[in-house]
Amino acid sequence: MISGRLRRRFTVTLSMVVVLFLLSALGVNQVLADDPVWLTVVGQWEYYDRDDTWVPAKTFNVKLYNYTTSQYLTGGYTDSNGDFELGPVENPGSDGVRVKIFTRAKYAPDDYYTMTISPGGTGWSHAFAVHTTKIVLNGTETIKDIGTRRVSSQGTYKDAFWIKDDLRHGFELPPDQPGSFFARWDYAGAEGWGNSFTHSASSAYIRIHEHGAEDTPDSVLHEMGHNVMYNAYGEGDWPPGQVPSPHFMKVEQPTEGGAWKEGWAHSWLLTVTDDPVRDYPGYLQMAAVNLETPTWNTPTWNDDGEKVEGRVAGALWDIYDETDDDYDTFEDGFSSIWATFSSQTADTFAEFWDELREEFGEIRAQVRPALSLYQSTIIFDPLLDFEVELVDGWNTIGLGLEPPVAYTASTLAADINSQGGSITQVFVWDAEAGAWDFWLVDPPYGENFDIVLGKGYLLNNDGDPSTWTYEGEVLPLGPGEVPLVDGWNFIALPVVSETIYTASTMAAEINGQGGDATEVHWWDPEAGTWVFWLVVPQTGTDFEIYIGEAYLLDNDDPVDWEIE
Repeated sequence: MISGRLRRRFTVTLSMVVVLFLLSALGVNQVLADDPVWLTVVGQWEYYDRDDTWVPAKTFNVKLYNYTTSQYLTGGYTDSNGDFELGPVENPGSDGVRVKIFTRAKYAPDDYYTMTISPGGTGWSHAFAVHTTKIVLNGTETIKDIGTRRVSSQGTYKDAFWIKDDLRHGFELPPDQPGSFFARWDYAGAEGWGNSFTHSASSAYIRIHEHGAEDTPDSVLHEMGHNVMYNAYGEGDWPPGQVPSPHFMKVEQPTEGGAWKEGWAHSWLLTVTDDPVRDYPGYLQMAAVNLETPTWNTPTWNDDGEKVEGRVAGALWDIYDETDDDYDTFEDGFSSIWATFSSQTADTFAEFWDELREEFGEIRAQVRPALSLYQSTIIFDPLLDFEVELVDGWNTIGLGLEPPVAYTASTLAADINSQGGSITQVFVWDAEAGAWDFWLVDPPYGENFDIVLGKGYLLNNDGDPSTWTYEGEVLPLGPGEVPLVDGWNFIALPVVSETIYTASTMAAEINGQGGDATEVHWWDPEAGTWVFWLVVPQTGTDFEIYIGEAYLLDNDDPVDWEIE
C-alpha cells in the first residue's frame, strides 16, 4: 500500500514533469538559473498520549517558516493520520525551514475553533506550539519529506496537546456544533485555578488546572460540556440556579437548574468517551464513579431525583447506551438527545424531558425511555401520570401502571368520563369460556369485573376523542407470567420485560416455552381496524408490543408464558 506522503510526492513530481514537458513543447529549452525552485514539505506529527503511546496528531494547525528569517511561508492542517503537506513555496535554499505545530484547529464552514491557549491568552495567537529544528535544504529540492516528528513526552507542553485533542473528540461528536471552544491551561500553576468554565455576555472559556488533564480526559470534557450548553443557549438563556461550591455527584443540589447544568456536563463527557465511568485526574484524589449502575437504594447515593446531578447524568446515559439493566431497556444513541438539546433552552432537566420525549413519538412509545429515567430515580410523565389517548369509537387498553386503588369496569369508565371521555361499554375476554364479559355504563348493567394487570380491555368511547390520565406505581420488573389458553387470549404486559418485543418475537418466545401462538392482532383505533401478524407463514405487520396496550393472540397449546 502506498503511503499518503509517497502519493503526494508522486503527484507533485508528476506535476513538475508535466510543466517541463509543456515548456519543452513551447520551445523553451532552458530554464534560467535564477528562476525559483518550488518546494513542498511533507511529514507527520505525533504526540505522546495519556497511555504512554505515540499517536497521530489529528487536525492540528501546522505552519512552515523560513528558519533563518522566521518569515511565514504557508500553513495547513494535519489529517487523521497526522500527515501534512505544506507548499509549494519558493525554496529558501541555505536558509532552511522549520515546521511548527499549534494546539489549535479551525473548522469550516463556520470557522469555529478548538484550541488550548496560555493562561492569559485570548485567542488564536496564544496557542501552544512546538517546532522542528532547522531542516536543511540544498536549494534544488521540490519535495522534502521530513518523516515523523514528535512532541516530546518530556516536554512542558504535552498536556496542551491532550487538551486540544479532547476538544476535537467532543467537537466531532454531534453533526452541528453551535460554536467554538478554547481552554486556558495553567501549565505552570501560576494562576492557581481548578478546572472550571467561565462565561459572560462577551466571552466564554474553559480553565484547566496545571494537572487537570492528567490521567483522564474527563475533567476537560466535563468543562467542555458546560461550554456546549453555553454555545447552544447563550448567556441570556443560561439556566438559572447557583451551583454550590463544592458540589457533589450523589447529593441533592439546592435547585433543579444547578443539577441540570452539572448533570448535562457529566453526560457530555460520558457520551464523548462512550464510557459510563466518570474519572478524575490524580491530583484530586477522587474515586471514579460508575453512572450506569446506581438506582433506587444504591449505597452511598444520598438522594434521588432531578436535583441530583449524578442522577441526571445517569438518566441521559441510560437513554444513550445499549446496555440493559433493570428498568433501563431503551437505547437511542445521541441523535434524539442532541436534536432536542440544540433546539431549546430548558432551565431544568424536567423541561428538557418534556421536549425530548416528543422525539420518541406517541405516548405509548415514551414509556420505555421514561423507564430509563426511572432507573436513575427520576420520575416524570408518562410514568408519574400515564396518559391514554382515546378515539371516538372502539379502543383497546391494558394497564401501564399499577393504580393505588384497583379499578373495576364501572370505576374505570367513571374516571375516564370525568376527564372528558364518554365511555358507554367496557368488555373483557373470558378466555376460559371463550366469550366476552361486558359492563354497560348507562343504564348500569352487566358484570362489574376487576381491571387487572396482564389483561386487555375493549372500550367504546361514544363522543369526541379524549385523553385519560391516571396515576399509579411503575409496573414491577420481570419475571412475570401470563396464562394462555387453547384459543383466543386478550393480553397486556403485566411487568417491565428485559426484552422489547414485537409481534413475531413475542410469539416466538411463547412457542419456545411450549405454546403454539399462530396469530397476534392489535387494534388500530385511528384506522378502526385490526393489524395482524401471522406466524406461519410470516405475514402481516410485525408491530411493537407496548406497555399499556392490549393484544389479541390465538394460541393452540395452553402454556404459562414466562416473561423475563
